[in-house]
Parts: sequence; structure tokens; C-alpha cells
Amino acid sequence: MSRPSAGSTTSVRNGQRPAANAAALVERGHELVQLADAIGSAERRGSFVLVEGPAGIGKTSLLAAAAAMAGESGRRVLPARGMELERQFSFGLVRQLFELTLVAAGGRRREELLSGAAGAAAAVLGSTGDQQAVLGDFAVLNGLFWLTANLCQDQPLVLLVDDLHWADRGSLRFLNYLLPRLEELRVVVVGAARQHEPGAEQHLLDLLTESPACMLLRPGALSQAGAAAVLSQEFGTAADRPFLAACHTATGGNPLLLRAMGRVAAADGLTPTADSIGLLPRLGVEALGTRIESRMKQLPPASAGLARAVALLGTDTPLELAAALAGLTDEQAATAVRQLEQIQLLRPQEEGLEFAHPLVRTAIYEQIPADERIAGHAAAARLLAERGADVERVATHLLRVPVTGDQQTVAVLRLAGDRALHRGSPDTALAYLRRCLEEPLDQATRLAVLGTAGMVANGVDLGVAERHLSEAMRVATDPHERARLAYGLGRVLYYLVRYDDARQVCVDALQWVPPEDIDLCRRLQAGLVSLGVAVFRHPELPARVDALRRLDPHPSVGGRMLDAVIACYDGTANDPAAVARAERALGDGLLVDQAPGDTAVVCGWWALVAADHDGVMASMDSAVARAHQTGSFYSLAASLTWRGLGWLHRGDIGEAVSDLRRSVEAAVTAQIEIARLFSGPWLADALIEQGDLDGAEEIMRWVDVPEPQPPGSWYLGLYSRAQLLRARGRHQAALAAALAAGANFAGLGGINPAFMPWRSEVALCLHAVGDGAQAVRYAEEELELARRWGAPRALGRALRVAGLVRGHRAGLELLSDAVDVLAGSPARLEHAKALIDLGAALRRAGRRADAKGRLSSGLELAEHCGAAATLIRHAEVELHATGEITHLPQPPGTGMLTPSENRVARLAASGLSNRDIAQQLFVTVKTVELHLGNTYRKLGVSGREQLVPLLSEPS
Repeated sequence: MSRPSAGSTTSVRNGQRPAANAAALVERGHELVQLADAIGSAERRGSFVLVEGPAGIGKTSLLAAAAAMAGESGRRVLPARGMELERQFSFGLVRQLFELTLVAAGGRRREELLSGAAGAAAAVLGSTGDQQAVLGDFAVLNGLFWLTANLCQDQPLVLLVDDLHWADRGSLRFLNYLLPRLEELRVVVVGAARQHEPGAEQHLLDLLTESPACMLLRPGALSQAGAAAVLSQEFGTAADRPFLAACHTATGGNPLLLRAMGRVAAADGLTPTADSIGLLPRLGVEALGTRIESRMKQLPPASAGLARAVALLGTDTPLELAAALAGLTDEQAATAVRQLEQIQLLRPQEEGLEFAHPLVRTAIYEQIPADERIAGHAAAARLLAERGADVERVATHLLRVPVTGDQQTVAVLRLAGDRALHRGSPDTALAYLRRCLEEPLDQATRLAVLGTAGMVANGVDLGVAERHLSEAMRVATDPHERARLAYGLGRVLYYLVRYDDARQVCVDALQWVPPEDIDLCRRLQAGLVSLGVAVFRHPELPARVDALRRLDPHPSVGGRMLDAVIACYDGTANDPAAVARAERALGDGLLVDQAPGDTAVVCGWWALVAADHDGVMASMDSAVARAHQTGSFYSLAASLTWRGLGWLHRGDIGEAVSDLRRSVEAAVTAQIEIARLFSGPWLADALIEQGDLDGAEEIMRWVDVPEPQPPGSWYLGLYSRAQLLRARGRHQAALAAALAAGANFAGLGGINPAFMPWRSEVALCLHAVGDGAQAVRYAEEELELARRWGAPRALGRALRVAGLVRGHRAGLELLSDAVDVLAGSPARLEHAKALIDLGAALRRAGRRADAKGRLSSGLELAEHCGAAATLIRHAEVELHATGEITHLPQPPGTGMLTPSENRVARLAASGLSNRDIAQQLFVTVKTVELHLGNTYRKLGVSGREQLVPLLSEPS
């Protein structure tokens, strides 16, 4: 049998976990106060406390003190610990936290805990048979979040997570996902980690420590007074000042080393006086290992063997398992445990055997000769397999065993990789598959493992993905198989910014595809076109696209992909026919369902968003919902990015900021670098429209547009920079950025202002610096292009900017045309701007009565969109200049609600609770409460029951 998880709560509640070591809590008053405050506040709000510091500084003792506080205050405590040997065990730390709790819950309670969105957590904590669909990493994390939320409903919850520097990547991603959502849960997370530990997932640890929501505690070295208190506990008497100073210097004030030095000195009969200074053991971490080695040599073989077995198997190992690995009888094992406990190397716990400190385990493990260590891990793997342990636990030992040539090893590693994928942990799956590739494999098996590893690595490590897929293509002898692999390799090379290589791979692969495989052929062709859409326009691409346009439509996924990317290609080139092609690609939802987050899907969305298409938001809503339920961080980030753009074009600025912030958060967590090209700039644009220039500045620092810019790809970042500089009043710098954006966009053949209106941005900058003639020229160029495209938002903006820079009567006519074009369109913010600019122009022309109506309507619409205070103030000043002292607020009505408020209100009116609404819409309960509060205020009601008659019309 496998060892039980460390997630049991019994030992904490019954007081059986050892109390915090008193020596380790000396001079820790500040930390204890902070922990007590966090735990005491758990009824009202959650929090995250991370204790960070070197080995021996007292982190684990502070966690033990937190456990005692939590138990005394009636909180439920779930402990877990990262383990050096289990860094590749998918969601190992999370499983320690929750597995036994679910087992103990029983059937009905387990169903309640895993109800709704929490059901996805079963992929990690429940059975994961081969028939289960693979869930994306995001879907799993969202399920774990809702499981946590369900667990704290009846009682505040304290999650204790020690040794986070040894935690697996999936568990650290969960903590990063949980951290910003803790405030509304009755959950306190108390973690401990060493700084810059070799092999740690430092990127994910840094995300925790750098978050404003994380309270970081860094206990320092003890003062001489603190050292004196520790040593007095060991010697039973006060130490002389010179002796104390020598001990303090030798240990650097580290509590663990002080305690160990004092214990060794006391055992050797030293008195804590100046005369004994020369006899003091020189003690540091290395010397601690030497002392442990000395103790091990003095032990009987059975006791030393048991200690080594526990070091090989890891903390919380059941005694019977360690005894079996050491080859001991039950009686011999019991005697060995007593001896190891007496010399303070081992301490038995309810969960299993545990070393007195992780440094003890490390020292014993490293003292095992290399050949014995390898043999021990091999024996542990066999033993665990025989006892029906989780296949991943077996595989963690096989990772430390060199090539065996044993096909059973291959089978276990492949099965472990499959299991990790089902648990939403592709990085762990990749580790097992890469180890599998070290074994001698027949050609068919090697090809299968290489292909799987390459596809899995696509979301983990693109360099590794490229190597595995390239090798798979060399191994493959069937041209059709090589073409399928080439499709995956082309996408990887695209994300590695190796555009020439990506293009060549796709071109070569097209020669290998049999004519009957139309789907694969068109996927490869779509890949070639998508390069030209986003980042790299090869000279032969226009002729290729001309030929592809003439192909008959094909209903396969590949056929729809090709339609979608050609639609975007043609859309950027300002061809209105692109809209019908994008509708054909995305119309029935098949492409969104079968290729979530794919470049082709977002290409189709982009063309439709640029066209102000009525149905595109529903398509993106569906994709976001799917990503929450079953998807990955990549599919979620892509869906949120383009939906955020859709909200921004419609003038729902708050919705845009929300979606784009979440997409950036997902990209940062999963290290999706391509998000810097799209979601980052669009978030900056939304923040500028909201008036948050500092926030836009911050996100642009993350975008980090390179200098000089490579051809293509950075046009959106340059355009956002131009807008931000103009908003700051730096018009010359903004002009340079806008011109650079236009040149970058033109490098991809882009001219359509609906995708990026850089010409009107240039016109506004030129107008601001007094170059009216040039401003008019750029504005009229954009207006001509926008008329050809025909979408209201792009045309309305072009008309508005042309009217502003031209001025006089011609300008008034253009502004009036802008208002007419935008009236009734979904582009409400652009409509508001046109109304305000027209009203201001009418006021300057002396037509005050006409101006009032335009300014009042524009002001109300701008306020509803959540526009920047500068736009609101501009409208108010102009309105005041007409003689209007105040503007009448819009009467209560559902038209005042944002799309999110409307959705939440309708679900609330249907009788759903806030929690049910949160799970259905994949938001937090706090977000639901916020939307409902805004809805009640806007509609002038006080509760759910009053919403029903107001929301009776169809949504």
C-alpha cells in the first residue's frame, strides 16, 4: 500500500502534532502576532501569510504555532509539506491537503464538496480512469478553488503548507490562483519556503511573494540575547558572555544551529564558560551533516537502515513500508524507531515517520552511496507497485533510476504521464515521458512517446517541444505521420518566433499530405497564412492566399481554420468580404469547440470584432465558459483577450478591463509570452479609456516593447504607447510612436483602421502640435479606408477625428455624420465621444440649444460606459458653457446596467443564490455581490424580489 497523504486534520485537532519548538520561537513575537491576527480574522476574510527564510530559522516552528492557534480558535487545519523527492508528483501538495478530507467525508458529503464547478477537482483527488476526458490546467485549478470554497462554508479553514520550495508546479499554480481570491473566503493559507532553493519553481514562488495580497514574514537571525535564551535551554544554565558571543558568531544566530551546537556541547560535557570556547564544535550546515553522519555510524545496522529507507521514501512514510524497504521485521523496525527517536533524528507521527528537520533527511539521503541510492529507489518503485500505490508515486522513484531496459519501467512511466495529464499537470507528464525516452524503445513506441511528449511540451517548454517533435519527424517513416507532426512543430516554431523555420516546416509538410486528408492539408495552409496575419509576411504569401481563396469551402476543422485566418488576412487588408468568410468559419461553433484558443479561432474573432458583428460576443462567451469548464490557461487567456477587445470596442470599459486583466493574470501564471503582443496592449488601451494612466503605464512596462522593433508583431504595443503618451500630453513622442505602429502594421500588409486606427492617432498628435495640413491628410486617408470597410465604430471614429482636425463648417458636418453613423451601433463609447465633440463644436459655433442635447446625451453615455474623468469633465464644462447648470441623470432602467450586471441580475431574479450564480458565471461570490449592489442602486430597488418585473423583457 502507498503511504497516506499528509492531509489529515486529526493530529492537529487532537493536539498530537508536536508543539512549536520553544527555542525556534525566541524573538518571534512580531511573527506570532501577525499569524494570530490572520487566523483570528478568518471568520471575516481570508489571507495568505508566507514565512520565508533560510533553513533552521524557525519557519516550521512558526507553522506549528499557527496550527496550535488555529486549533484553539476552532479553525479547521489541513497541513501539507513539499518534499524534495516529490517535486514531479502532480499536485502532490494539493493532494496532501485535501485527499483524506474527501475520503473521510463519505458519499453524500463528498458529493456536496465536489458539486458544481468543484467537480473538476476530482481529476486530481478522485479516480482518473483512462476513459476520463483530459482537463486543462485552468479547469483543474478552478475546481480546486471551489472545493476550497465549499470546505470553508461551515468552519474557517487554515491551510498549512511547509517547504514550498519543494512543492510541485501544479500545487504552486493553485496557490497563485487562490491567492487573489482569498479575501472573500474564510481561508487562511500559512506557507513556509526557503529563498532561492536550487530546483525550486522560482517563477511561481516569486509570483506569490510579489503579490500585494501576500503578507511576507522574514524572521531574522537571533540577537545575542536570543541566542542566550536558546543556549540556556540546552545547558540548563546561563552562558558566559564570551562563550555566548562565540556561539552566536559560529552559528550566525540561526536557532537550529544554535540548538544543535548547544546540544552537542552539553553532551560532550562542556560548560558554557570562556574556558570552553576552544573546545566548541565548529558548526554550520555542513558540520550538522557531519554530526548526523557520526550518529548514523554509531547506530545498529537495523536503525541506520530504517533511517536510510525513510530518507529514500520521503517524509510521512508508514512504518511498515519503510521496514519492508529496509528488510526489517516488525519488531526490529519498532526498536529502530525508538532508537532514532531517542537521538532526535526521527519522530513518529500519526501520518507516518518524519525526520526532526528536513536538513536531517537531506543529510542522511546524501550520505547514501550513489549506487545504493539508485538501488534503493528501484526497490522502492517495485515495493510501491506491488502494494498498489499510485502510479505517479512509483514513477517518482523511477525518475531517479538510470536506464534499465525494462519494458515495465516504460509502461509505468507512460501510464504516469497519462495520469498526470488527466490531473491537469502537463509539466509533470512531460517529466515522466522524457525519462521514458531514455530507455531503449522500439521505433513505434519511441515515435508515439516523442509525439506525445512534443505535444505536451507545447504548453510547458517550447524548446523541449521543438526538440521532441523534430526528432519524431526524423523517426517517422510514413509521410502522412510526418505531416501530422509537422503541423504541431510549425505551431511551436511560431511561438518560438522562428517564423522562417515555421513556414518551411509547413511548406514541406504540404508535400507529404495525401490528397484525401483535406483537414490536415488545410490546417497546414492555415498555419502558413496565420504567420502573415500576426507576425511575418513572406513575399510569396499574397499569391498563396489568392490561390487558397478560390478553394471550395470544406466543413472540416482544418477547412474552418483556413477560412478564419484568410478572413483575418483579408480583414487587415480592408476587404469587406472577410466578414462573410469569418462567419462561415465560426458560425456553428464547431471551430471554437474543437480548437479552443487556436490562432485560427482568434483570427476569426478579430475579423468579426473589427466588423462590429452582432454574434461574435456570444461565440467568445461560449469559449470563455468552455475554458473555465475544461480548458487550459492558454485557451482561457486567448478567449478573455479577444472578448476583452470586444467589450472595449463596444464601450463597456469595466468589462474590458476585467477580462483583459484576467487574461494577463493567466498569461503570467502560465508564462504565455505572446500575451505581451495582444492582451497587454489592449488592457493598456482600456485603462487609458478608463482614465487610469498609471495603470496603463504599469502594464506597458510588462509589455516591454523592444527597441528597435522587429518587423511586424509589435504594432499594437506601439499604438498603445502612442495613446498613453498623448494622454500624458507628450504629443511629439506620441506622434513618433503612432508612426512606428503604422509602419509595423504595414509590414504585415495591414491598412484597415478597424484593426488599428493609427492614422487618426497620428492626426490627433499633429493637430495638437499645430500641423493642421498634415493632420487633415492622415485623417482623410483613414476616413477613406473606413468608408470602404463600413463598420460603424471605425467609420465613426474616422469621421469624428476628421471633423476635429478640419474644424469650421466642414468639421461640423463630419462630426454630425459621425454621430449618425454611430447611433444605434454597439460602439457606445465612440458614440459618446462623437456626441460630446459635436456638442462642443456646436457650442463654439453659437448653436447652444443644439449643443445642449448632444452634450447631455454624450455625457450620460460616457458615464454609463465608465469613461475617463477627463472626458466627463470636458462634457460638463462644455455643457455648463451652454448655460446648462446640471445634467439630468438617466432615469432608472435596465439600460443602465453593464452586461455583467444584467446577467447577474437575471440569474438572481430567477431564484439562484449568489453562490450558484458565481459558479455558473465562473466568477467569485464577491463579484456577484458587487454586481447586485450596483444593480440595486441603478434600478432603485432593495432586493431580488423587486428585480423580477424589471427584468421581464428578453435579454
